[in-house]
Amino acid sequence: MKKTFFWALSLCILSVAACSDDEAPSQGSDNCKISCKVDGTTISVDPANNCTYLGNSLNIGQTGQDAIQLQVNGITAAGTFDIAEQNTVVVITLSNGKLIGGISGQIVVNEISNSQASGTFSGTFYDLSDVTQMTTFDVTSGTFSASF
Repeated sequence: MKKTFFWALSLCILSVAACSDDEAPSQGSDNCKISCKVDGTTISVDPANNCTYLGNSLNIGQTGQDAIQLQVNGITAAGTFDIAEQNTVVVITLSNGKLIGGISGQIVVNEISNSQASGTFSGTFYDLSDVTQMTTFDVTSGTFSASF
């Protein structure tokens, strides 16, 4: 009786695990990179140390000097996302330590799955310590790709 209960319990656990693959965390690997140009100067993170797709939230990049962090929340399919919307964040730390964030532009996700993601981004960014947003930065040629 105990053996039958154990096998029934094991089968239930395996069934639940197999059905929940869409919600399983997808962690990054050495094949995760993100780069862009800020006013013509290239910033590249390869490999990036924060690459996940979990709970319909895509995170790619890393923090620190000369770093880029991109996040799209509520993503279930490829598409174009406005950087000014609440569900997206792109933050770049320049070599001088200045932190800039997007005020306009877009993130284009070409591919998204539990095993990989890729896309592009570009826009107008501002110094996050400048509440007047007088100084802007042109972010171009942004690309990201990750295998989970």
